[in-house]
Amino acid sequence: MSAKKKVQKSWLRRGRILLAICSFVMLTMLFVALSGTKMFAFMAKAQFIPALLAGNFLVVALVAIVTLIFGRIYCSVVCPLGLFQDLFNWLTKRLGGKKQARRFEYSEPKSILRYSVLGVFALLLVFGVAGIAALIEPYSAFGRMMTDLMQPAATGVNNLLASMFSDSFGREPFVAINAVALSVSIITFIVVALLACRSGRTWCNTICPVGTLLGCAAKVAPFKVRIDESKCVSCGLCGKMCKSSCIDTKNKKIDYSRCVDCFDCIENCSVGAIKFTTASAIAKAEAKADDKPAEGGVEDGSRRRFIATALATGVAIPAAWAAKKTDDVAAAVSEKKPSERKVAVSPYGSLSHKHLNDHCTSCHLCVSKCPNNVLRPALGEYGLAGVMQPVMDYSRGYCDYECTTCMDVCPAGALKPLSLDEKHGTQIGIAVFNKDLCVVSESSHACGNCAAHCPAGAIRMVPDYTAPLANPRGNQRYKLFPQIEEALCIGCGACEYHCPAKPFAAIHVEGLEVHKA
Repeated sequence: MSAKKKVQKSWLRRGRILLAICSFVMLTMLFVALSGTKMFAFMAKAQFIPALLAGNFLVVALVAIVTLIFGRIYCSVVCPLGLFQDLFNWLTKRLGGKKQARRFEYSEPKSILRYSVLGVFALLLVFGVAGIAALIEPYSAFGRMMTDLMQPAATGVNNLLASMFSDSFGREPFVAINAVALSVSIITFIVVALLACRSGRTWCNTICPVGTLLGCAAKVAPFKVRIDESKCVSCGLCGKMCKSSCIDTKNKKIDYSRCVDCFDCIENCSVGAIKFTTASAIAKAEAKADDKPAEGGVEDGSRRRFIATALATGVAIPAAWAAKKTDDVAAAVSEKKPSERKVAVSPYGSLSHKHLNDHCTSCHLCVSKCPNNVLRPALGEYGLAGVMQPVMDYSRGYCDYECTTCMDVCPAGALKPLSLDEKHGTQIGIAVFNKDLCVVSESSHACGNCAAHCPAGAIRMVPDYTAPLANPRGNQRYKLFPQIEEALCIGCGACEYHCPAKPFAAIHVEGLEVHKA
């Protein structure tokens, strides 16, 4: 085999694997790392559907151009769900040996199913039901699995270490999830993993709407994996190694709408009959071969090539650190239940419930990265269209006055970036006080936690002249209750979180369907 062929075989697949490992590790760290690795947020914003919803046309155009020239490189290097499938395919090959490594065969494209799913997905996006469409959107599916399954595991490991080495580790609260989000994540994990173990990239080439859309563009790409028929000896090995099941070895054809440019076929072809090149280059090679005597035989014994063992450890849970909560009301707060609101509170930057429903893909990156653990996946707070989209839960935390993390990391434009000054002037809800639930009503002790923790100065304590305090010294005093200045309240929930009343806080935030600036 010529040196040029060896170079192509070595660098195409190995380079693709190296880039894929980097992408997978960064995206996994982004969701799972407890220390808040916002530095990798650019990887989330490089995802196709979130970029499309955010109006990030630079990313959309870049993905489209690369696909139109080189095919579905995006699916093999950038898409985290595709890389997740590759991980399980790799594990299957490692555990099952040569038989499992060569378990694939060509299958006819399921075009009706693929384009039907793509059509329904597009309609859901057009009609503003992104939350339902997100069930099969690849980046969001991966994000939910990492947030709802992997991050709790990482938190558990961290807290176990904290119990043994308290000087080096701080305890972390578990990310807020619910039964619906957890069930969806578990089902997605099982289905995608089983399909990958059984038949490689089946999910990508039957269900994934991004794969179907990019597959249409890949058909016209000038650079493709091509078969040089003048060299092919019809051994069929390429088809057995193709995890996309797109190589028809009998007719020496490749379905480019399903090929994800993994380059496994190039790596394993012992006669160099498969190349990543243009049609004209293949035509020249075949014409040149016609002028030479026919060569017989196949190179004896195809050698095993580079195996990316680092992929197995690429999802290792990083060591985490965080300071312990020291607030004196933390114990009381932990037993509280979410307040019963008439209108749910959507996060800062969401602008309105409708904007959130139209753009959010329920990837749960904001839930994962929220340092105060105030965000959780919604159940029915926004209706069916907003299931699993982020909602404020002030029984678990409050929105830090000086924090913009959720808006900084959102890749889909569902949470528009706000400066701190803009956030301080945005009202997402208004605090409401229920005197009957207040601990002061049933005791002679003063409280004032809500006023003390309000960062906007919207709450002040005023005497209730109908509620005198017993005073043996004869100096009449009255119980103090909170009075809310609605114009100043921004809905951060600090008052609700710090309220010691339980199971329901005596002061809670009622959301605004449209935020006020």
